[in-house]
Amino acid sequence: MGIVSVVRQPILTLIGSLLKDSLVGVEIIYKKYTSQAFDSAQGHNVSVYTDYPVTAVMLTHTIESVKLIAGTVQVGDKVFIFKQGDLPDGVSLADQIEYPVASGIIMHVGSIDEVFDITTFVTVRGE
Repeated sequence: MGIVSVVRQPILTLIGSLLKDSLVGVEIIYKKYTSQAFDSAQGHNVSVYTDYPVTAVMLTHTIESVKLIAGTVQVGDKVFIFKQGDLPDGVSLADQIEYPVASGIIMHVGSIDEVFDITTFVTVRGE
């Protein structure tokens, strides 16, 4: 039995508790890119998304956390942590996140990291 199989259930339990915590658990809309379609009113192709309401743990990178991660992360970037299976199949860098829900604030996915079939970390650029 490998270490991942030993820690899988405790990690899932912890993530479940964090998702319910009002300090870090947030409701978001995960906008999965589906296609391009011509919008005659705008006169050009526009991206089409399917919306998925989901709860995630949200963390915001600070100066201190950026110092620990070389290169691609900036102060203000946000990381959303999802339980495996909470996101739709086929997530991609073309997807977006709307947070807060119904705010119209759209964040573009910068990276997607699946961790041992337990969680998915999605990093978006800060505002």
